[in-house]
Amino acid sequence: MIWLFFMLLFPVATGWISEQIHSRVAAYFYFLIFTVWAITYYVMVWILAKDNPNQAKLILQMLKPSRWIYELVSVLLGMILIY
Repeated sequence: MIWLFFMLLFPVATGWISEQIHSRVAAYFYFLIFTVWAITYYVMVWILAKDNPNQAKLILQMLKPSRWIYELVSVLLGMILIY
């Protein structure tokens, strides 16, 4: 449910940043939403794998290391570029 809540905030953050293109606050808000969404996604996958031990291997394939690294690098690079 938390993951879906943060998914619902993406249009809000996108709308705010499209109205105020040069606003650092809007950009930080967007990256905050993206970061919290990514964290809740990983927690959700971990809980699904824990609750379904027979399917855990398949579920954990959704957490490929390259995806995690890409998301971390994009968030950090975005924070640097905003500042």
